[in-house]
Amino acid sequence: MIGSGRIRKVSLGAGVAAIVGACLVAGAIGAGVRQLRGPQATYVYPLDVCVVTGESLAEKKKPQVRKVDGREVRLCCGNCSSAFRKDPEKWWPKVDAAIIEAHRVHYPLTNCVVGGGPLGSMGEPVDHVVNNRLVRLCCAHCIGKIDSKSEAYFAKMDTDIADMQRAGYPSDACVIDGTPLPEGDKAVEVILANRLFRLCGEGCKKKLEERPWEAMAALDAAYAAKQRADYPMTTCVVDDVELPASGRVEVVAGDTLVEVCGDRCAAELRLHPERYVPKVREARKN
Repeated sequence: MIGSGRIRKVSLGAGVAAIVGACLVAGAIGAGVRQLRGPQATYVYPLDVCVVTGESLAEKKKPQVRKVDGREVRLCCGNCSSAFRKDPEKWWPKVDAAIIEAHRVHYPLTNCVVGGGPLGSMGEPVDHVVNNRLVRLCCAHCIGKIDSKSEAYFAKMDTDIADMQRAGYPSDACVIDGTPLPEGDKAVEVILANRLFRLCGEGCKKKLEERPWEAMAALDAAYAAKQRADYPMTTCVVDDVELPASGRVEVVAGDTLVEVCGDRCAAELRLHPERYVPKVREARKN
């Protein structure tokens, strides 16, 4: 599943698991961030599985792309397309739940984009999906506001995320085709699953939209390779126990490599990234 924060156990020096998933927004650096729409003039379907059968869309050259209730959905075949259209109220909650599970670990903002307060300051953050994009809110009262003015809030999120992640971007090459990134404001910036991607041109932006999981895997590997050697912590950020020399679990959370001692801690990290990812980032500053 795209962006699910999937993990695997690795020894020191091994690669990181691909974490793939996507809600796409794009713009040229220095020109402001604009929204990128999918083939059906709505936000790109952010999962790499057919929600009806669970079948991987990564293995399909041309999945079924449909617009239902103003949202894009991608399905593995015509039969699933018919099933979804027949009873969308059955399937949309499953899509939203999958988006939340897949994208929560990548969510980079620590404050509510609507209310402005810290996430967790009013109880557990509220995970809400707006037109195929995850937004984490401080409370349920903010849901109506972001539903009614999502474009404005998304624009602010895009700018904030790009500003947060640009300086530490892990590659000077396009993750789509490996071409060196152009200098200055000629590169293209894309927000995918609330993460920044830098691309060499508009053609690669289209390829990213078509097969986002491949770009996500490349970005994950780049972050892991850049941050593994000087990982700043010797203890598990969740359990505060010594990290094992081998068999530790690596998770790329947005723009940050996090190492934990086992699967249980990895699951906790994916459930509450706002509690643990900032600790790793702060450790890097010191």
